Amino acid sequence: MKTKLLILLTLISINVYSQISIVERDSQTNLASDTLVLNIAENNKQYSDYGFISIYFDVTNNTGLTKDLIITRSKINVPIQWHDLICWAVGCYDIGTDNIASTPENEAASSIDGSTYELKLEIDPEDINGSGHYRYYIVDLNDNKNYLDSVDVVFNFGLASVKEIKKEVQFTINPNPATDFVVVNVNNNSEMDIKIVDVLGNIVLTDSMKQNKKIDVSHFKSGIYFVSITSKDKKSVSRKMIVRH
Repeated sequence: MKTKLLILLTLISINVYSQISIVERDSQTNLASDTLVLNIAENNKQYSDYGFISIYFDVTNNTGLTKDLIITRSKINVPIQWHDLICWAVGCYDIGTDNIASTPENEAASSIDGSTYELKLEIDPEDINGSGHYRYYIVDLNDNKNYLDSVDVVFNFGLASVKEIKKEVQFTINPNPATDFVVVNVNNNSEMDIKIVDVLGNIVLTDSMKQNKKIDVSHFKSGIYFVSITSKDKKSVSRKMIVRH
């Protein structure tokens, strides 16, 4: 009976995790657990006028519950000279240069079911050309700071070859949710690095692959994981994977 109850609670938790939408305002695309790739030229007018690039998302709470939400930003691979800022709920915050940082807990968005808040990201590359990979988690203060969902932003600034930038790595994960194993299929046969982390950022697997890879997840705890594929030129894409036992 205890085992059945634990499984039920786990499945309920996974279901709640999936009930956040993160919509990129310009395209109206829901990018929860997905990646936005933004290519910005050095002479971009917004950057020339303001010295930074703003990215807007609408974050909607569809959990059926009232939540106090903050944003946690993780730098996956970002040039050290770059600077970023987050606007969330009632204010804008310079969250510093640490690889992992959060908006203030005392200024969380008190979000009832169905309510939407603006998440504005400001990235200043400081005139340093390069590619930065950020991940933004929606964090529930009411539930032990659990990560409800996330969105990745890959920000390419001043890179000369637009054609190369657009050749992003794409991959699928099947089955998802998974119980015993998953098969990761990549859209080319170049050698890639694969990494799987849990919602707390703990690395549970690192390996290399070409085109497809079968992964045993039977020993993973039930929950949400993020699978990242990185090409040899350091372009990275992430997808959400759910494990249910």
